[in-house]
Amino acid sequence: MLCRRQFLNLTSCGFVSVIASCAGSSHREIPSEVQKILPSATEATSTNEDLVKESLVVADIPVVNTAVKHNNRIRIGLATGNAFVGRQKAAVTSAIQSYMKANSGVEVELVDLPVGGAPGPSFRTAFVDAIKSSFADGDIPDLVVFPTRAILADAHQAGLIKPIDRFLAQTGFDIADYHPLARKIIEFDGHIWALPWAMTPWVMWWSPALFETAGVKPPTDDPWNRDQLGLAMSQLVMRADSEGNGGRWGFYANLDAAINFIWQDGADIVTENGDVVIDTAEAHSAVRYLQSLVHSLKVAPPYSRGIPRAGRTESGIIVDGQAIGLMFGPAKLLGQRNNAGAVGMSLAPVPHGLQSATRGSMDGMLSLMPGGGNEGESFEALVWIAKDLESKVPFPVRKGSTTQNIMDVQPNLNSLESASVMNGLKISRDIHGQNFLQVRQIINSQVVRPVVEEALDPEEACANAASMISQIEEALNE
Repeated sequence: MLCRRQFLNLTSCGFVSVIASCAGSSHREIPSEVQKILPSATEATSTNEDLVKESLVVADIPVVNTAVKHNNRIRIGLATGNAFVGRQKAAVTSAIQSYMKANSGVEVELVDLPVGGAPGPSFRTAFVDAIKSSFADGDIPDLVVFPTRAILADAHQAGLIKPIDRFLAQTGFDIADYHPLARKIIEFDGHIWALPWAMTPWVMWWSPALFETAGVKPPTDDPWNRDQLGLAMSQLVMRADSEGNGGRWGFYANLDAAINFIWQDGADIVTENGDVVIDTAEAHSAVRYLQSLVHSLKVAPPYSRGIPRAGRTESGIIVDGQAIGLMFGPAKLLGQRNNAGAVGMSLAPVPHGLQSATRGSMDGMLSLMPGGGNEGESFEALVWIAKDLESKVPFPVRKGSTTQNIMDVQPNLNSLESASVMNGLKISRDIHGQNFLQVRQIINSQVVRPVVEEALDPEEACANAASMISQIEEALNE
């Protein structure tokens, strides 16, 4: 066992470095010992989220050049050059057309934000730079579609979005109907900064074929507890032969599994008030459980930087040459259901520990830009279009949605899968604070990897992580 120290030699190129891009001129430099554990912005990303690719059919609709001036029209900025964000183009365009049909005489244009590349630090920087350029040119979109929580936070920090509280109060619009995570992400620093229209919960992916082969009872719409999860994992395991061929793992223990276990055991990482609370007995227990899956129970493979694209076959998902029976991942991990079926995976509710919790993410938000056209008219369009977009996505942001709503949008999902999504939406969480991506990196490099590789025990790893997260919170908030 290593002595108690920061586990600096376990940096993974699979996680995104974002500290440099988030530190404003009014903040202190991030301590060098903290910077060392984070990969550079030029390193390739390879996380489960790289596989999160929606399969919306993109209509061939012209995009207005940013050189065109307002002429009393409402203009919506969308980064159509990025493959992930560009898939939203058809849905956004359809919502625009619905709005113009219901509001004769109003013209809404879709404005291309010239941003390309894969989601990551460079894409986030380019997205914010594109908005800044529109300000410099005096050619400001009235509204902008933000694809992730991180980019919304970047734009807010750069002063590029306008709070919409006043407009919401005037119209009586109530955000209480949104799921808790959606409300939390759009409301910070005492204001509301966007209206959300798409979110994704993390669920449990399972292989029906492997369950049937192993004679394991399939999951139901009633979430498993830890004992049921453990039994299924142990029954699914089949050891490879002496040459490493064949075999299957019961569970894939990725980074999101570690965060889920921490929440489910009643612990947290950072509180809403910014207190760092990962170094507790509850968090230690959750991390030790993750370690046991790999070493004492031997149902999960050692730490891996992510599921490679080559690791998806018709019989399921492959990690380290062996099939995976269960894993945590976003509900849209494998795209639409026809893609999921092609690799033999289905989804079920996330198992619970002492409490129910799972990770969630925001996939679409619409914000008001300062200095655009008529803000009142723009806000009216924002509300209409955001609501219309909600009806076009498979994972709704409102508590009033039903499993039938989900199946109407994505009919290839069965009732169990739709119920699993609904359960996940209700219990979705994310790391508190605007430094959440940096915190996730630290959990990965300082807790998950060294503990799973048995280089540090959970107490040492959590203490190291707590120290480093505290430094980041202090550096970015002074």
